[in-house]
Amino acid sequence: MTQILQLLADGKARSVEELAEVLDTTAEDIKRRMEFLERAGYLRRIHGCGHGCQGCSSHCGMELDGGFPVFWEIVPHKKAGRLP
Repeated sequence: MTQILQLLADGKARSVEELAEVLDTTAEDIKRRMEFLERAGYLRRIHGCGHGCQGCSSHCGMELDGGFPVFWEIVPHKKAGRLP
């Protein structure tokens, strides 16, 4: 879990597939981990990126929710916290 938080701390958008490859796991596992971190209050889900994905080549959506990219950001008060 801490590896995901460390990767996301730089603010760079990454796909589930990219995270899975970097962490040598599956996309399904990354989704479960992201959901756990969200429920635990370490991440906050954000819908859409503001540019409408018109011609977007960054593949920045962590997953699609109703056709829109879904992002997570680290919750500021939890940055220095320890995972349960």
